[in-house]
Amino acid sequence: MQLHHFSVQDISSRNKESMHWYASRVLIKCLFPNEEVVIMKDEHNKPSLMVGGKAYHISITHSHQMAAVIVSPVKLVAIDLELIDNRVDRVSKKFVGIEELKYLDSPPSTEALTTIWSAKESLYKLNGKRGIDFRLNLFIEPFIANAQQLNGFIILDDNRWKYTIEKRLIDDYILTYIIAG
Repeated sequence: MQLHHFSVQDISSRNKESMHWYASRVLIKCLFPNEEVVIMKDEHNKPSLMVGGKAYHISITHSHQMAAVIVSPVKLVAIDLELIDNRVDRVSKKFVGIEELKYLDSPPSTEALTTIWSAKESLYKLNGKRGIDFRLNLFIEPFIANAQQLNGFIILDDNRWKYTIEKRLIDDYILTYIIAG
């Protein structure tokens, strides 16, 4: 039994919003070409998937010209895709915590900031609830630039959940995903 699938697609287009939606549906259909597929969203806008009447965990992401999905019939999954772009430098104060600043170079590289942003987005999607502060409730342990695995934490109240986050560099994009459990 396969525990997860993921797929990535280039979606170059003028109308990115509709193309992102369309690309994610095409990717899902590519994963399940002969099945009836239904996507539902909960009160926090977290998607779930029914394929041929069987429940699947799903996560969807898009960034500029790329889209990706990850699904699993048994494990919680989360995925994020971010273009490596220096605009992340200007907004890093919104998602980089004090402990992360201690291990980052000064100034941090755009790729390192994009990696942290994407990894935290994956953690946020895995948690699936609104109201998380990216600086206070999500933490990424120190990592080396070409690492393909990172460790991250969701910290809520007195609880800490640790997750392994897979990282891939695809052209000028950082892709991170989590398969929990």
